[in-house]
Amino acid sequence: MNPEKTPINTHDPGFDAVVSFDGQRARLLGPTGSGKTLALLNRALRLAHRGEATLFVVAPPAAQPLRSLVVRGRRLGDGEISVHTWASLAAMIYVSSGGKRRILDRVTEEALLCDMVAVAADPSLAKRITAARRAYVESWLGFEELATHADAAEVADRWAFLNSVTEQFAGLCRARELIDQSTLMIEATHALRADAKGWQTRFPHVVLDDFESTTFAQYRLAVTFVGLPDPGLIEDDQSPETSRRSVVVAGDLGGPVWDGPAGAPWLAAADRHFCVDADLVLSGSSTHRRIEKPVEAVHVRHRALRGSAIVSELTRLFDAGFVSDEIAIIVAPGEAGRDLARSIQQSAARRQIRVNQAETVADDSVAAAVADAAHAIVNGLPLPDSIRTLGISESTSSLRPGDNAATLVFRLWQQVAPRLLRFDTADLPATEVRHPPHRTEALRALHLETSRALDQGMSDTEAIAQARQRGFRTRGGVEIVSDFDARGRRWPVVIVAGFEEGVRPPHPRPIDYFDLEILNKPDLADQSARHQQALVEARRRAENLLARGERLSIAITAPEPGVLASRFIEGIPLRLASLSTTELRPVEVLDVSNNNRGFWEDRQIRGSASSLETFRNCPLEYTYKYVLNIATESGPQALVGTITHDVLEAFYHPAHADDRSPERLRQVFEARWSDDEFDYLAQASEYRATILTMLENVAQRHADEQPEVFDVERSFSIPLRGYTLSGKIDRIDIVGGDAEQGLSIIDYKTGKWQKGAGEESLQLGVYYLAARHDPELAAIGAPQSLALYFLKDDRYETQLVHPELEQDWTEIIVSTLAQIAQGEHRPSAEASCEYCSFGRVCPTQPEGRFVHISPSPLSSSPTHPRK
Repeated sequence: MNPEKTPINTHDPGFDAVVSFDGQRARLLGPTGSGKTLALLNRALRLAHRGEATLFVVAPPAAQPLRSLVVRGRRLGDGEISVHTWASLAAMIYVSSGGKRRILDRVTEEALLCDMVAVAADPSLAKRITAARRAYVESWLGFEELATHADAAEVADRWAFLNSVTEQFAGLCRARELIDQSTLMIEATHALRADAKGWQTRFPHVVLDDFESTTFAQYRLAVTFVGLPDPGLIEDDQSPETSRRSVVVAGDLGGPVWDGPAGAPWLAAADRHFCVDADLVLSGSSTHRRIEKPVEAVHVRHRALRGSAIVSELTRLFDAGFVSDEIAIIVAPGEAGRDLARSIQQSAARRQIRVNQAETVADDSVAAAVADAAHAIVNGLPLPDSIRTLGISESTSSLRPGDNAATLVFRLWQQVAPRLLRFDTADLPATEVRHPPHRTEALRALHLETSRALDQGMSDTEAIAQARQRGFRTRGGVEIVSDFDARGRRWPVVIVAGFEEGVRPPHPRPIDYFDLEILNKPDLADQSARHQQALVEARRRAENLLARGERLSIAITAPEPGVLASRFIEGIPLRLASLSTTELRPVEVLDVSNNNRGFWEDRQIRGSASSLETFRNCPLEYTYKYVLNIATESGPQALVGTITHDVLEAFYHPAHADDRSPERLRQVFEARWSDDEFDYLAQASEYRATILTMLENVAQRHADEQPEVFDVERSFSIPLRGYTLSGKIDRIDIVGGDAEQGLSIIDYKTGKWQKGAGEESLQLGVYYLAARHDPELAAIGAPQSLALYFLKDDRYETQLVHPELEQDWTEIIVSTLAQIAQGEHRPSAEASCEYCSFGRVCPTQPEGRFVHISPSPLSSSPTHPRK
């Protein structure tokens, strides 16, 4: 079954009305997933068969899937239905009207602007100013016109700055014969006014899809293209001849607009601006269809196991009778989605399951190098190093800057091809070897997409930049697509990953350097109200993704500790993932001894409280974490601990002994706190309240005890029978009188209270030895108390100090360090694995490799100190 040919709501009465509409102007309404775009494509097909061309304008994410659907599904060429984004439409109009300035791609535009305003040292600010300048230009408002929209002085100041930056940047572009994307929209609108009849003849029919997501500049381009009065002009002499062009304006009013100015009034006012004479409505909704078919939710206990869990679901589906071409896996856009896709492919390869990822040309290093080289030649720049490594030298007499982009890409491909045929991959890791058919497909896609972009009127530079981002894929097998690539498509079964808070729903979008929404609403909603609006749209998108499965939809959630499963799957039956694996050959235990691996240089083994506790729990986890230094994932609880320790360090620092009031404690916390460190606002609010509760306990206990703090976050490094102990002590107080002066050692705990935890705490034992062996601390006096302070419950758990304590802990710690030095680090069958990050590579776990684990001599441990 080809999912791209699957009809969507074709039995809806409104569907035939759209296809057969012969009036002038119509407005098409319907919820997300109701089939609006497919109905419009069928209408365009009908018009094309009559010899009448249709211009189809869509939002950028849908452009490529729509072109593919038209070409493959309906066997139409661009001459019959011309599919454009707003940017490519503006480029086509600009070039056709004789525009000579080279169109800047987004990356070059941002680099020029950052260099101009000298903010390269702050990339975050540079991106915000770049986006704000575009918003300023695209709003088509000058500084005087802004005064009618906003009274706040800080808003006016920012717009004055943006006005200045925009004027400087426009001058820089003119001097270099360049034009940026935002200004291009304005120039294209001016060009349309000069040749309205010519464009009307070329495209007698127009479809404006996803119209509610347009910016004001795109809206003005649209009404000018259609031949209507420009709503942005206030001159009284506007009297363009009303065209007889057939226009359909389509959009969704069911919720806030995704990735556009919220509350854009363009579609709601389409009847007034476009003189709409018919309303066409598609009532069938994807949400309604979703309720009629099974939807399942699968809980994966760790995010690192999602790939294996999804492949296990594929196996289950195959056993149920589905075939690979009927199944799609939808991942979140961006780097996180690509990482998950690679994990799925690796797990599937071990099970001999064919899975294909919708990649981009830029994902292939050779195709990306060819695109970068063509871009350099077009702009008169030296060839990039990436292309030189493929055997192409600087002397490229056959490559001329005057050639168009498609010619350059093709000729570069010809030069690269011989090198590819004898490309030696023997020295490359298996993950870096790309099969020639796959690479050839990427290069072919680059050439074809560049040609297509040029046909649509883009400049050479813009064509290469667009083509470099286009997708390519090998047909057959289970398909992995992103949210955007899944638009307008259906499969019998979909598996949608990423149903955790912070992913679905997505992170709240911050207000930019200048908030464009000020121009759209007289009364700007507060951040909380706008967050609720965003949740409405996010829920609709999530339901739409699950609606892509016609017979079954499976939601995958893998919340880490402290993160919740998405609210969008509440009420859906939830089951645990089944991680079936293929038994592989036994593997040897990791050997990191000094003699044959060289991990320990001169047996200078260093231990800390945390590393020793890790080893005592599981030697294999110790090896991964402290020997091989494999990065581990830390959840929000670790961040809570970091923030709390930072605040208490600043509060109790001896330099501020004269001011330890509750007010100052709160001030220190506010200076340290930032919502941005957490994934989403609800999580930040929850942990903020948690930390404040702990700090209230600290303030009250401080008022009661009035401790004499000697030092905070005290670093130590002491020798111990040929080994080294190091670490930091959270707080050291001076206790007792002059005759019996000593130390009180306190370690903060932000987790759940554990009764009796202090008595067996190796951490307190390490700190006790540090206090006894550190000359400065020993000069003050011996430790008189050792305590773990559980801040949430305001409880101390102490360890009894007795004469034999130093000897007991010395024997335990030296024995543990000696076991570490032996190097035979086997997994422990008695380990606590709840928070371990290495389940996928642990032989004792079902998702790891099966091995025979023999009894380990390390399983016996010294006795605990006497009480």
